[in-house]
Amino acid sequence: MEYSHTAELVWSAYGLNWANVPDLDRALAAMAAVAAPAFEMRLSPELRERVMHSLDEMRAFASAIEEDFSVCTYSPRELMELDGDRVLIVGRIDAQGRLSTIPLNGTFAHLWEFENGKARRMLAYRTRDEALESAGVSG
Repeated sequence: MEYSHTAELVWSAYGLNWANVPDLDRALAAMAAVAAPAFEMRLSPELRERVMHSLDEMRAFASAIEEDFSVCTYSPRELMELDGDRVLIVGRIDAQGRLSTIPLNGTFAHLWEFENGKARRMLAYRTRDEALESAGVSG
């Protein structure tokens, strides 16, 4: 299936270890290529729906991830272009505590909203169905 250039750029920010600085730099560079100046990211409910308003805030958040985890990877499994302005990426989070070595994993669904070809917002959900419902799209 063919995807838009924008969807492909967003996809490229995934699959990297956010607890590893070189991977983090690549992920943030990919996001910078698509993010609008006023880009915001709302994290999922288990992270108290924290909202970050810039890539600098994302870098600070990722630094905290790096302190607590040796691995934190968002592996994409599905990409959906919902319309010209929204992209949904669904996948799996795999993490491992740095000191405890306890593995943590789960699913994620990230709904990206675009305006004039730039990402203005990313909304995080636990499941594909939650993201689709929020987007007003039937699963």
